[in-house]
Amino acid sequence: MMQSASYLSKLLEYCDILFLQEHWLSESQLDGLGDIRCTHLASGINGFGCSDILKWRPYGGCAMLWCCSLKFEIWPLMVDSRQVCSLLLFCPEFKLLCINAYMPFEVNTTNFDEFSRRLAIIDDLIDCNPDCHIVLGGDFNVDFSHNWMHTDLLNAFCQTGMLVR
Repeated sequence: MMQSASYLSKLLEYCDILFLQEHWLSESQLDGLGDIRCTHLASGINGFGCSDILKWRPYGGCAMLWCCSLKFEIWPLMVDSRQVCSLLLFCPEFKLLCINAYMPFEVNTTNFDEFSRRLAIIDDLIDCNPDCHIVLGGDFNVDFSHNWMHTDLLNAFCQTGMLVR
């Protein structure tokens, strides 16, 4: 993780909140995200269970790192997914819900079902926080120039939720 940590540290010089997908870290390695830069804190989830037997390399996971000097109270929100994480940032003036997603690529109907499930998790987060401004980011693994099933589903989700892409 040394090269990755150096790269992430450099990125954090230029942003207050960083959305990270597919970090490949295990549960025991997640705390290391908070050590990358002393000016930032981190919250994340790993993409595989502790009891999973991995073949090849680890996979998935997402995290968010944020600058300690932000004038917000910040709460990581728990969701039922290893590929969606969320932060609630609030101050007296307003609330901000940041949602970071790592979506499956389009290959078969199983991935379509998983893509739909993760969108439902995101929709639930938004519904449970109606008084928040929303920042939805991540790796959606879609190409808006193609009319593929995942692209159509994400477009419909954004239009229904009045989200701008």
